[in-house]
Amino acid sequence: MKYIYMMVTRDKYELPMAVADTKKELADLLGVSPVTIANSIARSRRWGHKSKYVRVDFQHKDFE
Repeated sequence: MKYIYMMVTRDKYELPMAVADTKKELADLLGVSPVTIANSIARSRRWGHKSKYVRVDFQHKDFE
C-alpha cells in the first residue's frame, strides 16, 4: 500500500494545499515537525475531528 500526505483546507471540500510522499517531506515544505503531522492525523482518527493534515491510502499496480 502506498500513502501520500496532504495539508488540506478545513472546509467540507478538503482541497489540497500541499502534497508530499512522506510526512518528513510535507513537514519540510510547511516548516513544522513530522511529529506534528502524525499527531494531528492520529487525533483526528481517534476523536473523529477534521484535521488539516490527511494521509491518503491508495493502491496502483505499479506500486505493488
